[in-house]
Amino acid sequence: LSENPEGWVLAPDEVPAFPPLFQFAPGGIPEPHVRNCATATLPNNLYVDTAELVSKTIEHLNLGCPRLNRARATVRKQLEKQIKQARQLAPGVDPQIVLLNLARRLFSQDRATPWPEFFSLIRWRLGDSAEARLQEIDYAG
Repeated sequence: LSENPEGWVLAPDEVPAFPPLFQFAPGGIPEPHVRNCATATLPNNLYVDTAELVSKTIEHLNLGCPRLNRARATVRKQLEKQIKQARQLAPGVDPQIVLLNLARRLFSQDRATPWPEFFSLIRWRLGDSAEARLQEIDYAG
């Protein structure tokens, strides 16, 4: 990269609130959410499309390094335990409602409460329930 990476990597202030641009492969490895990237046009993108910009951002910022992947895998394992426990505590409840309630606990409306570590991973795993919660609280990125 040149000294000025504008357009070559995704700047944090250019990441749209919706839709999420990242998804995660097994082991916590980040990758572009190709379907969502196809709907997002980002300013200053010097690549052919948004998916390539996201992919190159992951590469250039080393977001898929083993250390981060292990940490993401640990967070995902803990999240899966939380999901399992929440489902056990609410037998017969629609699974989407269980996930929405979990998203409400994890994504606070209180702006003073920090987002959980690996927010994007948690958001991706909770899927539509996370998106519904973020819409509820007027998430702006």
